Amino acid sequence: MIEEKGIRCCLVSNAKSGRSAKIAEMLGIPVVTYANKPGTSGIFRAIELMKTTPEKSVMVGDQVFTDVIAGNRAGVRTFMVEKLHKKEIWYVLLKRPFEKLVRLIGKF
Repeated sequence: MIEEKGIRCCLVSNAKSGRSAKIAEMLGIPVVTYANKPGTSGIFRAIELMKTTPEKSVMVGDQVFTDVIAGNRAGVRTFMVEKLHKKEIWYVLLKRPFEKLVRLIGKF
């Protein structure tokens, strides 16, 4: 596991269901739900929970308009990864074409 390498993890999710908490529990990591990304409040709650600073933190996410923007706004280094599952909720699907455009012209 990544934590064996000295890297601590926290799941930061906009989800309002218990699914994120269940995933975090299975992984044995803390969780911040109702993160309000691309706002920064959830990122700062995770930073406080982990007793760290933005400069020592990274945000790994699969969505430009939530994860990457929230991390950048909070002063956290961000890493964009490919989505894990093909099936996504409808409002995420609506954003994907715009994300592709942003990734083509930007540095995401």
